[in-house]
Amino acid sequence: MFDSIAMSFLGLSEQFNNPIFLEACGAVAQLGLTLKLDDKSYGWLQNARAKASKIEDVLPQTAIERIQLGVVSAWEQRESEMPEWVSPGDKLTFTGLAKLLRI
Repeated sequence: MFDSIAMSFLGLSEQFNNPIFLEACGAVAQLGLTLKLDDKSYGWLQNARAKASKIEDVLPQTAIERIQLGVVSAWEQRESEMPEWVSPGDKLTFTGLAKLLRI
């Protein structure tokens, strides 16, 4: 999961040339690499982290805030209307992620 999110943010960073997405990519990789992952996911996150190498590691809470900002920005960049069951980016919380990471 973390690897897919990191790579999605990386793609958005390249597409829109927006540093928010690169910061979100780095934050996802930073947090994801603290978990026990399979080799494939770990490799993808290392790759994402290398591509976001200009982004310094931050406190875990700040990393979550960067991810949230990345999600909100991605929502604003969407190309079409989303189904009603998809929550707007600014309505999402990341408390589950914080609990998973014990933050």
